[in-house]
Amino acid sequence: MTPEMKKKYEEELAAKIAEYEDRKGLEHIDYFDNNENARGSSASTETVHKKDKVNASHNDTASDKLFIKILDFFTSLDYYIPMALKKTEKLRDVLRSEAGFLMCIALTILCITPFIIMFVNATKSAYELSAAAGGFWGNFIPSKFFKENLNHLLTADVVGFKIERAFLNSIIVAATSTILSVYISALTAYGFSVYTFKGKNILFPLILAFMMIPPQISVVAFYDLMQTIGWSSGWKSFLSLIIPAGVAPATIFFLRQYMKSVLSLEMIEAARIDGCSEMRIFNTVALPILRPGIAVMAIFAVVASWNNLFLPMVLLSGEWRTVPVYVSLLSGSRHQIEKGAIFLGLSLTALPLLMFYLILSKHIISGVTLGSLKE
Repeated sequence: MTPEMKKKYEEELAAKIAEYEDRKGLEHIDYFDNNENARGSSASTETVHKKDKVNASHNDTASDKLFIKILDFFTSLDYYIPMALKKTEKLRDVLRSEAGFLMCIALTILCITPFIIMFVNATKSAYELSAAAGGFWGNFIPSKFFKENLNHLLTADVVGFKIERAFLNSIIVAATSTILSVYISALTAYGFSVYTFKGKNILFPLILAFMMIPPQISVVAFYDLMQTIGWSSGWKSFLSLIIPAGVAPATIFFLRQYMKSVLSLEMIEAARIDGCSEMRIFNTVALPILRPGIAVMAIFAVVASWNNLFLPMVLLSGEWRTVPVYVSLLSGSRHQIEKGAIFLGLSLTALPLLMFYLILSKHIISGVTLGSLKE
């Protein structure tokens, strides 16, 4: 309770007590005035009766004051208890929000620590990495061997090709497979959202069922198929990674759910009335609306394609190999003693992904903002 509220409360209580005393005093005076002419007893008896009445009046006043104080105490509990509960709930909310904030900070530190260690180790020599100088905290102190590691990485010739060619191969595979994946998946999701056809309720769960099948199970049959059609050697081996990427069940599912919440069928009908073809409606009406969802799926597709190691190691050979395969061969060859160069290769592998995310992050934020608005 604030000092102003307490002062106001005490003034109201004093006013109540004063009013009660005045009322009792008037009743006491009226009592003697009404009975002054009707006295039939002796003066001593009247004096005794007066004293008894006065004492009784004082006793009643004291008891009433005590009653008022007790009543006021219990009345004040109606104020103090809710205020205490309110302050307790507020303190609980503050502690809960602070605990969530601290947990987010801890998870953020836990996620970025491996990347920091990787970037710092890219500046160290093989001896410093082997000796583990500085203990755990030494992993966060950069060294001065960045140029030496970079020169070794650029001059290293692993299985007949260098890292520049590996980067070019990864860019070609990641870019083309991502574009094909998001476009075909968006087109498939558009068909499931807009059109009504027989077998629709069977085909969509069947597509989702393929999400549960690991690619390692079908890799032998897939490799035999690629050899049969001639996509297992030379530049055609890129097609074995690009074309199958167009079938992405997880992307289809996400874009269909996203499309159901943002795409208006009335807009599609209006475009049809205006004479637009179905493909033009999809390309000019649906795709701009799906841009935030496509940006999210593009990030996932680029990360999956860029970091893919298993299928490129099986399907690609020679100078057509990608960066993850190059780094794995670098760590398993005569260059494995240059651990600083290996960490630098891993760091260069992660940088394009970070840049791609920064480019598309504004579309993700705009999509969240757009989804929060409602007409």
